[in-house]
Order: sequence, then structure tokens, then C-alpha cells
Amino acid sequence: MHNICDTLDGFLGRHEQDGKTQNEDTKFWYGQFRDHVNRGDLVLRTRLRQSCEWKKDTAGYEAYQDFETIIERLPLPEQVLVVEISWPNIFTHARMCCGEILIDPTCPIANSVPTLQQAWLWMHVPGVVLHRDARAGKIDISVLEGRDTVRKHHRIAKESAPCDPR
Repeated sequence: MHNICDTLDGFLGRHEQDGKTQNEDTKFWYGQFRDHVNRGDLVLRTRLRQSCEWKKDTAGYEAYQDFETIIERLPLPEQVLVVEISWPNIFTHARMCCGEILIDPTCPIANSVPTLQQAWLWMHVPGVVLHRDARAGKIDISVLEGRDTVRKHHRIAKESAPCDPR
């Protein structure tokens, strides 16, 4: 994951060159994320979820309006592995995360290519969303201009009502 921040920094730089600026809180939390990636002290919390439940939870997030259309159109399998991204201080003391990666658990894996490279569908860190349509082989990135900071971990519902996977 060491090169991911360099890639994201490039996108953020081009975004600023186009005269668009990120929210100051978002810049701060992206900087924190970047520092922790470089130090290698991330906390990753993984669990299997119904895609429609993940979409419902995500719709309640403050920055949702910035990526609502992406989520609505994002082709997802019925279930996804959700990997929440955090670091020790915000994970243990406040139960917060700064982003997440969605992985397709049904993806057939070829031995010659790293697993994450083949199976990821969505990655969100403060101020940036990457999403991938595996069927079309297309990757897109969106730089978020609204407030996009750390947030509470997705709650684990004891009993969840069935949701429409569409």
C-alpha cells in the first residue's frame, strides 16, 4: 500500500491545479491517513456484509452526497468484504475509521497478480474515492470537495431486515 498515497497525491495535486480545493478538515485527515500509511501502523477491520446493507449504512454518512451517484451505479456482488481503515489511536479510543476498501469475495484469483489488485471494487480515504467496475475493467477516481473526515465504524446489526440487493 506504500505507493497508493503517491498515486492519490498526484490526483489531489491535479485537482488543485484545476482550481478546486478540498475542505480543510478533509486535508487534515488525509494527511493523518498518509502519515500512518507511511509508518505502516494501520488497523484494518474486515467483515463480510450484504452489499445493500453497506449501501444503506453509507447513505447515512455526512459526505454521501459527494459520491451518491457512484454508489448507486456501482456494480456489487450480493456480499462484499468490507475492510475498514483506521490507526491505533482512533481505532482503540474512539472506534473511528478513516475509510474503507470493498473486496469482491467471489472474484476468481489468478496466482500471478496480487489478490487485492484483482478483487477490490471501492476504496475511500479522506477526500478521495476510487471505484472499479470489474466487468468493464474501468477504474475511476473522485476527489471530494465537501467535508470528509473520520467516522464511526459501521455498526454490526444483531438482526438486520432483508434489503433489496439492487
